[in-house]
Amino acid sequence: MPIFIEEVLSSLPREVRAELFSAAGITGALGRAIELTPTQGRAILPLLLQRVTVDDGTFARLASEANINLITSKKLSHVVVSVPFISKSRVAEIPITELAASSVVVWEICLRVKEVQEGIGIGEDFDPPDVRVERGSINFSLGGGPSLIGGIGLVVAAHAALPLGAAATIAYWGGSLVTALGLIETIFSWRKTYVEIEKTTAEKEKFEMETRAKSFEVLKLTAETRKLEAEALLNAASEALKRVELERVGRQLVPASSFLPQETIVAEAELYGLDPALATHLVNRVLPIVADATKSYPSTITSSSHGSGRAAGAA
Repeated sequence: MPIFIEEVLSSLPREVRAELFSAAGITGALGRAIELTPTQGRAILPLLLQRVTVDDGTFARLASEANINLITSKKLSHVVVSVPFISKSRVAEIPITELAASSVVVWEICLRVKEVQEGIGIGEDFDPPDVRVERGSINFSLGGGPSLIGGIGLVVAAHAALPLGAAATIAYWGGSLVTALGLIETIFSWRKTYVEIEKTTAEKEKFEMETRAKSFEVLKLTAETRKLEAEALLNAASEALKRVELERVGRQLVPASSFLPQETIVAEAELYGLDPALATHLVNRVLPIVADATKSYPSTITSSSHGSGRAAGAA
């Protein structure tokens, strides 16, 4: 008997319970003590998670009561995540900044999905991704455990499906490490910094040896200052992330999945071989981070599932 699901449902207002029972096709449960079968638990849990965000341990318990299989049965060989260019770039000669920026964004999305799945008892690993540069985007072909890569594809697809303006709202809740550390901005300022250093070096060559020695001391002091600034930045980012976690409930008034129609989540869940309840939980937990990490991009990142083959960008 799904007792814990019943406890969560009982904590909701009567009118919300009525809507959930109706949407799940459960009749006769509103006017009496809630007693659900596992089948009814499976039907109502995805809908419930669009009203209530839970932690990974709580979700694992809810899924267990509803006899939900959290491991995908779909044979995914790889999932392709396509990240658009931030700057205007030629396909043949892409700046290293574009590859670096897209890599850290994809890395964080993968890390966060893996973190959630490990929290609910799914232990799968990645294969090293293949990378292909297409016109206007960089494609990462992610291989490994099918539940893991399916979860990554799902949250990226959910982000792409968000209504206009919703991503900005959800990004406010995010707490992306990429954003907190300013990694995208740092990467794209690399070329400017390099040019400035090169210019400064050329000017220094005109000075006498004594002047160069003094300049070296200045550079040494500058490097030490930068190191202290970097340490302060890391400490500040760490504290900021802690505050984000503590304040998330206060800021996030509704689950991220509530911005999407349930039919969209179910369709994407089927495409990536995930149970709708797991898909909804992943959206709630990871979608704000995806929105936050990608807010500098001119268009949304996208994903596609593949049952065979391995090349990034393949149809």
